[in-house]
Amino acid sequence: MATDSKELSGAYQLLGAGPLTVTLEEGSLAMIHIASSLPVASAPPHRLRRGAETALRYTETDNVYARKTDQAVDISETVKVSYT
Repeated sequence: MATDSKELSGAYQLLGAGPLTVTLEEGSLAMIHIASSLPVASAPPHRLRRGAETALRYTETDNVYARKTDQAVDISETVKVSYT
């Protein structure tokens, strides 16, 4: 399976259906949500953090969505994830 990457915005973006491994490549925080449909911004996420957990391996079949941290915190930070 090929590896893709995506620069994240403050809104959830679909990465793909599982199984999927998501890795934080750039930035300090990415929020990951797993659901059958697009989550609302307040949905509780899994977090990928620089210096802590930087990858998430999901083995089921729901969709995997990602967004960067709240834009009110830092709108200028570039956050990129790769996913396979």
